[in-house]
Amino acid sequence: MAKAEKKKGGFGKLLLVLILLILIALLILYFFGDGLGFDKGSGDGEAVQVNASVSETSETTEATTLQEAAFVEVTVDGDGYLYSNQSYDLDRLMEEIGKIEGDVEVHIYLSDTATLAARENLEAKLDEKNILHNIIEE
Repeated sequence: MAKAEKKKGGFGKLLLVLILLILIALLILYFFGDGLGFDKGSGDGEAVQVNASVSETSETTEATTLQEAAFVEVTVDGDGYLYSNQSYDLDRLMEEIGKIEGDVEVHIYLSDTATLAARENLEAKLDEKNILHNIIEE
């Protein structure tokens, strides 16, 4: 009877070691391999191709948008405006911006001496002309 008990105990230990080895192998695959396939699609590779296609389309659209939009930097300085290293009043500045072809986005910088009235007048005029703009704070 002693031999029969030893064989049972040996089989149990072997089974326990095999289960532990399988668990260790699964953990290694999960953390260091390609994973176990959970949340990775059906495994036929279509999900990866769809993502690549969407990414390429987004990059193409983004590049096209960047080429079409002209970014203009205007600094509100006191009651006036600086654009292309020249000083302008509001009407003259709007004429200069109007000469630019295509979509325009104005980045507005504020100097230390910028007045609130000059900023608000510029924003109102840009809104009136439906020109995108934003205040850049440094």
